[in-house]
Formats: sequence, C-alpha cells, structure tokens
Amino acid sequence: MSVIPAFVMLATLASGDSVVTLPVVDVKGVRAFDDPALRRAPGFARAYDVAPAYGRLGTVSDLLARGVGVHVRQFGGLGSFSAVSIRGSSSAQVAYYLDGAPLNQAQYGVVNAADLPIEALARVEVYRGSAPLAFDAPGGGVVALVTRDDPGKWGRADLGGGSFGTRKMDAAGGLTHGKTTLMAVVQGLSSDGDFAYLDDNATLANPGDDTLRTRANNAFDSWSVTARVAQDVNGARISLTHDRLGKHQGVPGTGSNTALYARLTTDRDVTVLRVVAERALLAPVMSLWYARQRDQFIDLARELTGSRQDNDDHTTRYGARAEAALPLPGRSGGVHQLALLGEARRERYTPKINLPAPRVLATSEREFVAFGAEDRWSPGRGRFGLTTQARHEVTFDAFPAGPAYPGALPSPAAYRTIPFTRWTVAARYELQRSKAGSLAFKTSVAQLGRTPTLEELFGNRGGVHGNRDARPERVFTRDAGFVGAWGLRAGGVLKPSSLEAQLSAYRSDADDLLVFLQNSAQTSVAQNIAAARLEGLELSVRAAWAAGLGADLAWTRQWTKDLGQVAYWRGKELPGRPHDEISLGLSLERGPVRTFGELHAVSSFYLDRYNQTPVPARGLVDLGASCAFARGTSDFVLECRNVGDARAQDFGGYPLPGRSWALGIRFHVDRKAGLP
Repeated sequence: MSVIPAFVMLATLASGDSVVTLPVVDVKGVRAFDDPALRRAPGFARAYDVAPAYGRLGTVSDLLARGVGVHVRQFGGLGSFSAVSIRGSSSAQVAYYLDGAPLNQAQYGVVNAADLPIEALARVEVYRGSAPLAFDAPGGGVVALVTRDDPGKWGRADLGGGSFGTRKMDAAGGLTHGKTTLMAVVQGLSSDGDFAYLDDNATLANPGDDTLRTRANNAFDSWSVTARVAQDVNGARISLTHDRLGKHQGVPGTGSNTALYARLTTDRDVTVLRVVAERALLAPVMSLWYARQRDQFIDLARELTGSRQDNDDHTTRYGARAEAALPLPGRSGGVHQLALLGEARRERYTPKINLPAPRVLATSEREFVAFGAEDRWSPGRGRFGLTTQARHEVTFDAFPAGPAYPGALPSPAAYRTIPFTRWTVAARYELQRSKAGSLAFKTSVAQLGRTPTLEELFGNRGGVHGNRDARPERVFTRDAGFVGAWGLRAGGVLKPSSLEAQLSAYRSDADDLLVFLQNSAQTSVAQNIAAARLEGLELSVRAAWAAGLGADLAWTRQWTKDLGQVAYWRGKELPGRPHDEISLGLSLERGPVRTFGELHAVSSFYLDRYNQTPVPARGLVDLGASCAFARGTSDFVLECRNVGDARAQDFGGYPLPGRSWALGIRFHVDRKAGLP
C-alpha cells in the first residue's frame, strides 16, 4: 500500500490534532461583514479573511483551524499532510472548491489543506452541513476557496524565516485597466522541520522510557504560481484562473516509528474558466475546469509500507457546470426564484510502479453527472425566506479486466453505476433588520451523503482490496440557530463599532459509513458497517472597537457516539473528535505598532475507536507584534508560536513543533502609495 492511500485512510478514520495559527496582523481597520449571501444560504456558513495570513509562515490548514465547527487533523508540523473535519465528519465528507472547480479526487476523496495556495486567496468560505446547489454536500461541509480580485494597481513582496530552518519568499501583484483585471502570485515555502519532540517509544503508559529526539526526514520544499485574468464583455464577467504546485518532502512517519528515507513529490495543475452573466436573462453561470496531479512516492527501505515501493501515480479530471436562475411569479409579493444546475465530470486514475520493473497498472475511471433545482422564496419585505433544494447525482465507474496489482489473480472488468439524491429544506426569519444591522433565526433539514471512492470500490496495489458492493454514505442532518451582524457607529471603550455573531446547534445521524477493516496481516477492505450520531453547539463572535482592539472567538462543543455494527466500538465516542475546541484571537493597533495573540485550546479526546488511547487536553498560545515604517509601505513582524513550549502530538503520534520564532519583512505598494 502506498503512503498516499495510507495518509488518506488515516485522515478519514482516525483522530488528529489541531494546528495553531496566528491572528490578524496585516489588516488596517475592520473588514466587511460576511457576504449577505452566506447568511441567506441554507445551513450555516462563515467567510474567513485570508489577508491577515499573507506573508505568515502558515498554510490554509492553519487558517481553517480557527474556524467554528472545524477540526484540523495534521500529520506533523508546517507543510505536513492536513485533513479537515467539519461537525465531526470524516475528512472525505468535506468538499473543496477553487473558484468553483472541485478539488476532491475520485480516487482518495481527501484533500490536503496544507497544499492549497494561501497567498493567492482573498477569502475562504466554510459551509457547515448544507451548502448551496452548486456545491457537493458530502455530509460534513464545503470549503470554498476564492482567489484574490484586488482593485487598482498593487504589488507586494515578503521575505521571512524562522526556527527549524523555515524560509518563505513570495511576490504578488495585480492591476485593473479598464475592463481587464490581472493578478499573479508566486510563493515559495520550505523548512528543515528538525524540531525537538518527546518520543514516548510507543508506550503511553510508561513515561519512564520517554526521550527527547530531533525530528528527522521532515524537510519539505514547495513552490506555487497562481495567475488570474478577468475581462468584462458585454455585461458578462469572464475569468481564467490557473494554479500550479510543486512540492518535495520527506515522509518521516510517527514520532516513535520514524522513516529516514521515504520521499513524496507532488506536482499539480488546476485551470478554471468561469463566465458570469448576472445581467442577462436567467443570469447564467458557466464553469469549465481541468486538473492534473502527479504523486511520486519512494520507500526503498520498506520503512512505512513493509515493501519496497517506487510509485508514480497520475490523475486527470475535467468537467463543466451550468447554472441559471429563473424568476417565478411572486407569491404574496416578494421574490420567488428557481435556480437550475447541470454538471458533468470525468476522472482518470493511472497508477504506475517502477519496481521491480516499470509497469503501468490497471486504470480506473469515473464519470459523474448531476442535475438539480433550488426554489428560493422570500415573500413581502423579505423578512422570511424558504429554500428547498434537490440534487440528483449519478456516477459511472469502470475498472478494466486483469490483476488489480502485481501478483494478484486476474479479475473481470468491473462497472458500477451509483445514483444518489440529496435534498435540503431551509428557512430563515429576520427578527431584526435596520441600518445598523440584522438578526435572523435559521434552521434546515437535509439528507446528504458521499459516494464511495475508487479506492474503496476497486482497491489499491494490494494493500487495500476493493469492495464493489460498497454503498454511499448517508447523513441526515438538521440545525437551528441565530445569525447577527451589526455596524455600531457610536462605538466606545466597551461598545464595539462592529459585531458579528453566530450561535447554532446541530444533530447528524450517519449511516452506511465506510470503514477500512483488516482482512489479513497486510491488507484491508472498506465495509459499510458504521453508523454514528453527532451533536454539537457552535458559537462564533467577531468584534472590533474604535480604539483599535479586535477580537475573534470560535467555540465548538460536540458529542459523538458510534452506533455501528462492531460490538467493541458501539456506544463509544468517535476518535479524533474533542468535546471542546476554542480559538480566541486578540489584536491591538496603536499607530504604526500592532500587537496580537491567540489561544487555541482542545479538550481531551481518543485516538482509537475503542477509546483506550486518550490524548490529554492542551492549550497553545501565540504572541507577536508588527511595526510599520517607510510611510506605511513596509512592516517588520516578529512572532512566537507555542510560547509555552508544550510538547503536543497530532494524530497517531505525529508530533507538533515546540516553541518557534519567526521574523519577516513585508513590502507593499498600491495606487495610493504611488505605484504607476
């Protein structure tokens, strides 16, 4: 079994740790409220501003770790594989989009959040539970990445470094000329990753054999280029986005079972063409995308998989989506609209091995077709809104005849057609609406789910055997709560000048969950044997004061229970789901100096389904300051992560760095600063 499906399987099934990120240090003043469309969308959603992360030594997974209802499972420190769980879901039940293009691969399903182009993004939208019609809703939620579209002429460059040989360089620029907008971002991030960690020698109950060691084979070197061009043509907005990533890294294994030579190389391209004609009849939106990814994994010393491996896997996928909005006669006045969707995708996964001799293995393919409709009705003055949504999807999977992996017996060609229907009913009522802000009550009920991956259906290289009878996972979810946003002009010492808040409660009942079960000493197979109940409370508050103080609070409380068929697991808590997770960020700006700090606390949770391996509760603190100079066109930033030097572990024994320092300098110019 290669390291890539191993990572995916671990991230999907097991628990993990959260990653601490740094709070706002870059934005002058208060950003706008969440887009009103997010507050009107089914379920609950938040938008997270990426600008504070520009130039920081962090990734998208660090940003998501601050999110309410979001838990990050990271396989080590900076740059390591990071998988996201929303509302206690598996990582495969979270869908990712870049400017509307889906990023989840049909082969494995899980997206590595650490490899997403953070410097090229303007914001990240997180939908918890239900999502708008254009997105998949696999059961947990959706992460939508929106690229930068800064107005005017601007340029920026960052140079920084920090502990453990960490280095970052990036440059970005853009301009708007008439009806044309251009943007380009180049980013380089690397680290030796040789931090000290506490090795428990795989004996949690015996602290006497614990030793302090240095992380080995943990270096990585990544670079990315993202470019976007947009043009207004006869009332339509046409945009073309291309993102390219190259990454080379060691694969060190866990803290107590290290690998010194295993390597992984990732090469990825994503291209998205999008046409938005909001002023035209039916307001059509067209999206085309193409993506390719190459993963090369080498483990010649049998450190991670038990066999010599030199694998070279290729994935290509392309697709198209068409959306339209049809106005309907209003009932009792107000607005009544029917949104329509049609989508098609095709994906091809071709694995190749170079040992004992170069050989291309069996290729699996998936074709995907979806169509749906969403009725949006808001009568009268729009205080009440009702949304009903239905989306039907069909996947057509193909696996050729022959052995699935070297040494296996030949098997006949396999074809599988899997239909699935999702639906959502959501309501919203505005309790308060004025120039100062609004307060609304929201509730939704939805049937969501996830189609099995190609790995779950057809296996992978013998380490994972396919189950061609695997059924889609189903999640019945409901939530209710309040969403408010206020702009309070007469802010004072105690009264904030702006305030956003969400309070929600949810319950999800999941059935036919796929679990990888060991069926021999070195192989496993996915089975629909698991069920679970997930309940929780979510609170998020963002506030700013005229005196330059800002605060951002996210708190999640959840209860989980395994209701599956395995007697040893039934009634236990699901692994990797802490009861409480809280993130509190504070910042204070006085003249050219800005200070900031963040507390990220996670309560105790279990690593295993039998609840025998607990992870102790912890709280990590970050502190830092920035100082502007050269008439505000440059900044020095000094930051310290994990101030208390806590020796924390992530999922399954993957250690996190202790105390670390970073120093950076940032140059930025825009039209006001005199860029010609």
